Amino acid sequence: MARFAALGLAFVSAFFLLASGTATAADVALVIGNRTYQSAPAARSAEIDARAVADALADGGYDVTLGINLNRQQMRRLLQRFSRKAATADKLVIFYSGHALHALRSGGVSYLAPIDQRNNSLVGVMMDGAPLDLLLELAGRSRGQAVVFIDAAQLNGYTPNSLAEPGLAAIDPGQGVLVVSAAAPGRAVRRRGDRGSRFADEVLREFLAPGARTMNAARSVRPPIWTTGSVRLGLRLISRRGRSRGRVGSGASPAEVEAALGLSRAQRREVQEDLSLFGYGPRGIEGLFGPGTRTAIRLFQRANNQTETGYLTREQLTLLHDQARGAGRPPSGPPGGDREQSNWDRTGALDTADGYRAYLARYSDGRYAAKARQDLKRIARAGIDPAARRGASAKTGARRGAATSPATTVATWTSIPPASGCPKPRPGWRS
Repeated sequence: MARFAALGLAFVSAFFLLASGTATAADVALVIGNRTYQSAPAARSAEIDARAVADALADGGYDVTLGINLNRQQMRRLLQRFSRKAATADKLVIFYSGHALHALRSGGVSYLAPIDQRNNSLVGVMMDGAPLDLLLELAGRSRGQAVVFIDAAQLNGYTPNSLAEPGLAAIDPGQGVLVVSAAAPGRAVRRRGDRGSRFADEVLREFLAPGARTMNAARSVRPPIWTTGSVRLGLRLISRRGRSRGRVGSGASPAEVEAALGLSRAQRREVQEDLSLFGYGPRGIEGLFGPGTRTAIRLFQRANNQTETGYLTREQLTLLHDQARGAGRPPSGPPGGDREQSNWDRTGALDTADGYRAYLARYSDGRYAAKARQDLKRIARAGIDPAARRGASAKTGARRGAATSPATTVATWTSIPPASGCPKPRPGWRS
């Protein structure tokens, strides 16, 4: 156990050496909400709670660093950035909502779990998560007072095993640090559905109300909420709402913010189609974001008075989708579904080389792409475009008909149904 404790202290010390720097904000907050876990049930209210608390703190003048659904790399980078602000904070607030594990073979160290936390090996348990002791150390090293809110005791969390159990181990905060937990160490609570938790409601109502005295709120909470540690008696986390609003930022780079959205290739293709709809020209609709797509995103951001980064936020993704729907895009359906089918009907279904090329120019990885390439090879081997052959036959027939019957009308090809054997459109989809 002594070896594991030494390892934890070394990790914390190395973290602070790497994160040393100057801070500028007087009141700072770190808010993390991890909901969508890969190896555990969802922490159902985590994202809703985190956003509500972040907004309340920003309204109270805090500089808020917000992280939603962070993997282990993103979580470490976020903590490192926040540590630069924490050292000189007058008031510091940390709010974490998500899963936690305490390692049974490390003296009961608690780890706050990123969404890709593993618990099937000792290395996964101890190296994936962020030690709760690290957050307490951040809080304890600030020059002012600190309050740490933890909602990591969900009843339906990680499956217990011989290496780790869900929830928290014993907590020992330093001087000037108050810890408020949704449940006592070793206990668990059941989260409500996809709405704010009772714990977050209590935090917002009792601790983050304008003028609320922090220690009075700590003494008035009822089980299962649990507190330990203390701050000075007169501390008010939020003095009044009349202060200028603070800011909410992820502390992450634009690329990291977009990566956290977890866009699938189909969803990326949909983004490219929406950008193309407005003439931003992503230079292809294949589900890969290259330089053309980055330029198109910057043009979209400029047109909507957004910071031009070339990377999308969740809010910008919603805005783009809403604008595309308002411009005539169906509100539901597979990514590019109706438009891709319509494009195929106007191009590839005509069984011409030009039609197949036009389809592939927009949907190089589309549902008919394989057929289009196969038929282009067939046309090349035959040495003549079938449509050109049909056109030549029609012209010959027209000349013959004109010679024998001037009143004869020659029909032209206006619409050809899709070739037999084409795959059917996929069922509707939208995240």
